[in-house]
This record gives sequence, C-alpha cells and structure tokens, in this order.
Amino acid sequence: MSEPAPAPPPASVSSYTPDYASSLPTAVAAPARGRNYPDRPRERNPRSTSSTYSTSNMSSTLKSTPKSTQKQQHSVLEVPPPPPPPPLPFSAFDLLTTVATNEAVGRSVKMDEETGEVVVRDKWGKTIRMCGIEGCDYKTSITSTMKRHKAARHGIDVVWYHCPAKNCDYKSKEAGGIKKHTQNIHLIDVNWHYCEEKVCSYRAKQAIHLKLHKQAIHEIGVTWHKCEEELPRDLKARKKLCPYISKDAGALKRHKQNIHHIGVIWHPCEEDGCEYKAKQKVHLRQHKMTNHQIGVKWHPCDVPGSDYRAKQASKIKRHKRSVHSIGIIWHKCTNEGCEFQAKRKDRLKLHKQAIHNIGVVWYACGEAGCTYEAKELGNLKQHKQNVHLIGTNWRYCDEEGCEFKAKQASNLKQHKKMKHGIIP
Repeated sequence: MSEPAPAPPPASVSSYTPDYASSLPTAVAAPARGRNYPDRPRERNPRSTSSTYSTSNMSSTLKSTPKSTQKQQHSVLEVPPPPPPPPLPFSAFDLLTTVATNEAVGRSVKMDEETGEVVVRDKWGKTIRMCGIEGCDYKTSITSTMKRHKAARHGIDVVWYHCPAKNCDYKSKEAGGIKKHTQNIHLIDVNWHYCEEKVCSYRAKQAIHLKLHKQAIHEIGVTWHKCEEELPRDLKARKKLCPYISKDAGALKRHKQNIHHIGVIWHPCEEDGCEYKAKQKVHLRQHKMTNHQIGVKWHPCDVPGSDYRAKQASKIKRHKRSVHSIGIIWHKCTNEGCEFQAKRKDRLKLHKQAIHNIGVVWYACGEAGCTYEAKELGNLKQHKQNVHLIGTNWRYCDEEGCEFKAKQASNLKQHKKMKHGIIP
C-alpha cells in the first residue's frame, strides 16, 4: 500500500495558518459550555476519563488503609514550645549585676529612675517590676500592685486619713478604715440593731451579728440537725441513740465521720511498715511531710554561718527579721529621751498608750457613783456586765424547780452535769 502524498507547502508565509486545533484534544479545541456558549454541550475533562486513580479509587484506597497509616500520612509536624527563661535572681540588685546572663537569654534589664524600680522584660514581651528598695525582694507584673506594695510596706506615696476625734492619733491609708475606726472605737454614726426579746439589752452594729445573737442565745431562726445514730454497747446506759444535735449541717456531718465513722473515705499511708490512715488528704500529706520527709521543699537561710532551714518561705523571712535583723523596718518612739523601737506599728502604738498616754481614748463607766474608766471599749463592757449587771445575757437552767442562772453557757453546762447529771 502506497503512502499518502505529503501536503503541498504553503504558497506564502503570510497565507499559511498552522492547524493547531486539529492537533489538540477535542475538549480543548472546542470551547466548553458556559456563560459565553450556552448552546454547546460541556465536554468532560480527558484527565478524568483517562486517569486510573479516580475518586472512587481514592475512597476505596483510604478505606483499605489502616487509620494509623492515614494519621502518619496526614500528620502535621509539631514544633515544641521554647524553653522558659532562667528564673529571676533573688533580688533586683543581683539582677542588675548579671548582665551577661540577661543578654544570653534575651532579657532586658533597666532601672526606672523615676520610681527606683528594676524593670525586667523578656524576649516574649512579659514585663516584671521589682521593688528597688534594699532588702525587699517583692516583684509583680502590675504597676498598681507595686504602688500598693510600696505604700503598705514602705510608706511611699501614702495619702493618710486622720481620725476626726479629739486626742486620737489614729490614721489610715484608706477612707473606709477611718469610717470603721470611728464606728468601732468612738461609736460615731453607728446604726444600732437592737434585740427585741424581753429582758435583753443586746445591740449590734451589724444585722448579721444580731441574727447570730438570736440564734445562739434565744434559739430564734435555728434549724436543729439531729444525729440519731445508734450508740455502741458501752454507751447505751442511758440512751440508745446519739443525742448530738447541731445548728450547722456541716458540723453534724463531721460528727458522724469522727464519732460514728459514717461516710468516711480513708486515705492510708503507702510507706512500708506505716499503718497511718487519715480521713482527709491534707492530713495524710502533712503526715508524710512530718514523719517520712516526703514532698518537703526545704528553704535554707542564705546568711553566712546560719544552718537554719524551713519548709515555708515565709518562715525564712521571719527568721531573718528576728535572728539576723534583715529586712526589718524599725518603728521608733518619737518622744524625747525614749529609745523604744518595735518591728510592728501596733506594738509602738501600745507602747505610747501605756507609757506616754499618747493616743489614749478613755471610756468612762457613767453609772452613778462609779469612777471606773478603761482604755478599751471591751474592758468597759465587761466591767458593766460583772459589776453593774448591765447588758448581761443570763442563761437559766430549764430543770423543774431549779433557779440557777449563769452569765456564760459553759457554766450552765457544768451546772447541769454536776447537779442534774445531764450530759449534752
């Protein structure tokens, strides 16, 4: 069979047009149906017909592939978080001297000239302010908290509020403290709440205290919770059921756990040879720390020559203040010729009241012919109850024919036990 004759060459270059459309697949040569050609049928993509890995093949392949293999194929590489920076030194002054260490971890340290604080900023943008006062290792990330610390601990930038009463040198850093002081000490602007029961002169400054008084003394508004558990044989001499009652449901629950062992979940010690068990996890943890030294984090005293150590950091601070006189702010007496000084302001105040009679508010009895006066309101109240029988809450014995009465509930309880054989 003879081969077909080749196509004749074009007459000229300008009139020659290559037949690109005939050499391409049909789907590419003919435009697909769409917005510009709505009448022409849409041709399928030749790749979808010629490809052997169709959608159905893919789904069947995934079904046959184990889930562990699928997770490995589609797993995302997890980048571990960056390690935390080294902890800050003990004090701000140590931090300023470790410049090389700070630069190595990307930590910037500078001194705030206005406040005297050391400002630390790590490479993640977190800022910590350290108190720049010598001997103080307090640090915080909140500026307002640092201001309150300086005002409370060091007395810096404090606005004092003074008591308006005469001969009273009390002052407070908060206006609310002055209001509480004038109400509690000088009885100024007090809204009294009186007990409405007969022969009861009790009064309180707060309604909640009056409510508690009525429940405790007059048994008003009290819901009693009874135990009624069966007593052991050695205690069934008088009663078969437990007579315990309480005004608090939580107290009854603790009573049943401690006395009758009801609802107790025991937590035994796992150490070899130790038979200790506790009803609460906190007691078991304390037992392990005390007897087996488990979970103890010791805080040593860093003063040269001191071998003291404690389980709590707060005890180390107290040890330094009391033994080594480190971190102490002394409060000195300002009276001429007096060298008294104290570590606490309240001790200095008591010294001034007792020795120099400064800031003393005398409370007179006011009863006819009585010259008693006291420096504290509680002592005056006790004097009136014991001497003049004013404001006394009598507890009466409810046994038939008994006229005993007492000022304290414990005395009435002892009377019933000794005279009537009643054990509540």
